[in-house]
Amino acid sequence: MLFMVAAPILLVLNHYPGAAETEFPMLTVVTAISPGLGIPYLLLLLIAMVVTAFSCFLAGMERLSAGTELHGRERVLRFFAVSLVAWGASLLGFGELISLIYPVFGAVSAVFLTGMAVHFCRVDWGNPNEKADGK
Repeated sequence: MLFMVAAPILLVLNHYPGAAETEFPMLTVVTAISPGLGIPYLLLLLIAMVVTAFSCFLAGMERLSAGTELHGRERVLRFFAVSLVAWGASLLGFGELISLIYPVFGAVSAVFLTGMAVHFCRVDWGNPNEKADGK
């Protein structure tokens, strides 16, 4: 599935090599194809980013509030604290933020995938009495 999404994007960026160096490569490609489509694409991209940010923010606030009864002032303080951190992260810029976060998540994922592979190799799958935890 990831290949089906990534392949067309990579093919388009291969056809427009200068677009890969911009902060919003697909916006550059759309504008190169048709200048009139740049603004509608930009608006759709902005709406998608705002909706995604808002839904992630609300989910994060719910997660931070899980198991606690926050009312009034505590809830407002937590809201502003999370908002301040999010605003500070947004000052890094989209390209810089992605180039900082993706490698970190990639390294953490590599560690977890290695641990899962080691666990998979250590489990005796032929023994029906052995549990998945290896005991």
